[in-house]
Amino acid sequence: MKKITLAFIALFIISFKGHSQVITTFEGPQYDGSWSTLAAPSGSSNAAFHRACYLVKATELTDFALTNSIVTQFGFQFLNGVSVPTSGQFTVYMQNTSDVTYNKGTNFTAALTGMSMNFNGSYPIPVATGAASVYLTLNTPFNYTGGGVYVAYEWSSTAPTSTLPARYLCNTIGLTTGGGYSLSTTNLAAANTMTVSQFRPAFLWRASNSATNEISVTNVTTLGKVSKQFTAGHPINVQIRNNSNIAKTNVPVFLAITGANPFTASTTVANVAAGALANASFPLYNPTVNGANNMTITLGPDQDNSNNAWVWTQTVTCNDFAVIPPVAAGTFTDEQRGLNNAIYSYKMTPPSDASLTGVYMAVSTESGSIGQGIYGVLMDPAGTILATTQTVIITAAMQCTNNVFATCNFNPPVLMTGGTAYHIGMAQVGTNYFPFGNFYPGYPVGDFYLNPIGSAPALVDRGYLGIGAVVNFSISEISAVASKTNVCRLQPVTFTVSGNTPANTYTWTGGTTGSTLGITTTTVSGPRSYSVVGTNTITGCRTTQAVVTISVGTCLFTGLTSNGAIEADIAVYPNPSKNGIVNVQGLVGKNSIQVMNMLGQVVFNTSTEEETLTFDLKDNATGSYLIKITNAEGQSKMIKVVKE
Repeated sequence: MKKITLAFIALFIISFKGHSQVITTFEGPQYDGSWSTLAAPSGSSNAAFHRACYLVKATELTDFALTNSIVTQFGFQFLNGVSVPTSGQFTVYMQNTSDVTYNKGTNFTAALTGMSMNFNGSYPIPVATGAASVYLTLNTPFNYTGGGVYVAYEWSSTAPTSTLPARYLCNTIGLTTGGGYSLSTTNLAAANTMTVSQFRPAFLWRASNSATNEISVTNVTTLGKVSKQFTAGHPINVQIRNNSNIAKTNVPVFLAITGANPFTASTTVANVAAGALANASFPLYNPTVNGANNMTITLGPDQDNSNNAWVWTQTVTCNDFAVIPPVAAGTFTDEQRGLNNAIYSYKMTPPSDASLTGVYMAVSTESGSIGQGIYGVLMDPAGTILATTQTVIITAAMQCTNNVFATCNFNPPVLMTGGTAYHIGMAQVGTNYFPFGNFYPGYPVGDFYLNPIGSAPALVDRGYLGIGAVVNFSISEISAVASKTNVCRLQPVTFTVSGNTPANTYTWTGGTTGSTLGITTTTVSGPRSYSVVGTNTITGCRTTQAVVTISVGTCLFTGLTSNGAIEADIAVYPNPSKNGIVNVQGLVGKNSIQVMNMLGQVVFNTSTEEETLTFDLKDNATGSYLIKITNAEGQSKMIKVVKE
């Protein structure tokens, strides 16, 4: 038995929940990504005789048909069938029940008490290297009364010869003890004592449909974590199914959100055919307050009100962005996912420019993942990799049972253009381990994509993978500049915030607030760094941190030299100058500049607080000149320059 995803079904999506005007087809319990060779006849030689009994709860059949439905066919779904034709004698038993836990015990013969025989005949296991399904037409139709159902069966084959055992799609999360199975190579009597198991086949049921007004909510697609900086709003999409045997028109769908950001809306689905699915969308939702939003989508009353609502929880923060619901890392323990050298991702279209700073994931509990590598990925919809993080090696401390997410950071953050679709995800390095943790809060499940590296992402059914992103939108990006980068001791300097940051307040090193910071430098020479962060007054979110560094010097120099030994070196260039243009760079504080010819005549004179000064000697004779720089302390420095 396994709870993993193998390469040959990685891009296969399977869902047998369907309806028609006369016949309803339903899957219950629902497939959750598990599979087993032991839950039903496998066709292998060690299982010539097979017995099993399982409970399907009423809550796993609520979207089936109305009560008093007549089940006419029963079947299985396969990850793969057998390698050669394999048939056996197969008997199926069923019983309506109100049980919510498995109470039939481990003795197969005793478990049959109260059950009716509904099928007795040949069961050919399908020959298939990939996904398949099979239906058995019941000899005696089963009258389903609307609760739970016990299903038992026994199989015998005189010569099972398949070297590839059939793998049945299963459910492992609905019941810790869902039933049991037993195998034998000798006879059915030897297979009477069953081994308890949580692996139950994802059975297929077909029944007549008598509903004339029965509609259900089958899925809701929206964000589980959303940034308040996502100011354009995000969609809330709903999928409904018409379980009636006639078409329905003008179906109202209602949305009510309570919590940090209350919101209500409604929409109408104009027409949905019998047995068909239809989609509905509400106006864009733009939450602006940190906290939890509790979403409830409902339909009007009909013949089965148990499936008329869908509940979803969303959290609002400043930087998190994910389709996963807001649950702790330790919740992502039910499944182990992976594919050799492949990427799991979800789609994001930022409404404005944004920077992707990191990707995080819930690492599964699979021990084989320890010591293996993962890394964050940003792709376009075609699967072209735009940026990656460094590879992170998985340790036991990173596994989700420790209630942590493993994080991979982009250094530097990657700019995403507003209005452009991207795929954000995690890649695994290498083969044969399953690092992705997930869980199934409902069915169908989250919109995740899978692609082997180098191919395009394809939508897959993998539950809710524990993958999210940390994003900074353009409104949070700031920078800072200093009026001077070389400053004398005890001299003033001003720092100013810049960036696309309207309506923000700013806090500098030391707690000073404002979009500018004026200081007087200390008496200690050396580099000094000052940082500033902003707080958006609309969203309450902090901006990125901006850091600016200045150099504080003594600004004292004496003597005649061509390269004075001061703390901030002064450079004169070009020297010699062919066109008369001369630059003086590295000035600190307020300085007086005089340029004199070799006769002592002043040909240029100015004062400046700039770090660089440019003057022109083109109208002066060729030869040597002296540049005299006098600082605020009255100390001078002489530098020789030649005009050619």
